Amino acid sequence: MAAWLLVFGLGFLLTGHAAAEKLPVLRIAVAGDVYSDYKAFVGKRDPLRINTFNGAHARRDVVEVVLLQQALRRGGLQRPLHFLLT
Repeated sequence: MAAWLLVFGLGFLLTGHAAAEKLPVLRIAVAGDVYSDYKAFVGKRDPLRINTFNGAHARRDVVEVVLLQQALRRGGLQRPLHFLLT
């Protein structure tokens, strides 16, 4: 359920106005357990460069967080992301 909310936009909330030199942050809601497993899965890797989705902590909703980041970047989004734990 949390992954569905993540993918379909209930977690997309833009912050208020940022300073001219900063891009506004894109907030993404992620369940706490998903975020913990996401951090363990990604480790020191760049999530934008991950292309193998197996191993410890690789569950569907964790992979969705990685793929969402990759899709946003490939779609041209340059804003920093901030995860809101639910």
